[in-house]
Amino acid sequence: MSDIWQYLFRAEGRPLLYAFLFLLLAAPSFGTMGVYVSLKNYNAGIGTISHASLLGLGLAKYADYHWGWSFFTPFLGMLLISCTTAIMLFWLQSHQTIRTGTLLNVVWSTGMAIGSLLLQTVPGGVSMHSYLWGNILIVQNSDLWGLVALNVVIFLVLILPWRYHQLIMFDEEFAKSRGMATQVYAFIFYLLISYSIIVVISAVGILLSLGLFSIPSAIAHLFARNLRQMILYAGVVLLLSSWLGLFISVETNTTPGSFIIVILSAIYVLLGTGKYLVRVRFRRVKLS
Repeated sequence: MSDIWQYLFRAEGRPLLYAFLFLLLAAPSFGTMGVYVSLKNYNAGIGTISHASLLGLGLAKYADYHWGWSFFTPFLGMLLISCTTAIMLFWLQSHQTIRTGTLLNVVWSTGMAIGSLLLQTVPGGVSMHSYLWGNILIVQNSDLWGLVALNVVIFLVLILPWRYHQLIMFDEEFAKSRGMATQVYAFIFYLLISYSIIVVISAVGILLSLGLFSIPSAIAHLFARNLRQMILYAGVVLLLSSWLGLFISVETNTTPGSFIIVILSAIYVLLGTGKYLVRVRFRRVKLS
């Protein structure tokens, strides 16, 4: 363990140091966003936005190679498609008569299919494996600053107006009756989800980004009694488990993203099972 810490502060250990800093910055933003996504039941939307963003990646690579649009970077391409998808999801939420689940699957699969076809027209294009899993060991300064900006935006939009969002989160109908702009909140929240996904997707890939959104909040939900505790627990669990996964992957020379997901899932299963067994035991003692 001490050898790793010494290695971090050498020139050759900078990629690993950046990976640790990336996970440190991702913990508060993804802990907060994951809890809000879970409570508002937006999990299906997360999967659709992240997978459909492959279309933006394909468009950016295609435009750069065939049209010379070097300004149209993969980040801009994915952000454009993800925001477009988020606006569509917001519209679907406002029209409950439409079969949302079916349309989400169509957008999900179509975006990935067209994006994959566009990437195949570009020599040396991004492989599907790198898109799905990413590589946290190639994090750059721009990725870290992107997370810093995300944390600032989340603080200003979600944390600072705390009581306002608590009311919308747990009693939206009452918030509407008080004249609060709940639809504006939903629109901003969907755009914030899009930006959150794209900021991390190039570094950690789509599968790890989905895991960072959903699993820590699920673990926090097992024990938290209020919204503050859920956000705090989710952030702490995300940080500790992702650092542990990164340590193990370095020691075993394996993929960091895979280990992080496995550790998060194992924690969720163990704690969930333990809570269930304790509850069953308590009921038996109470009945006896």
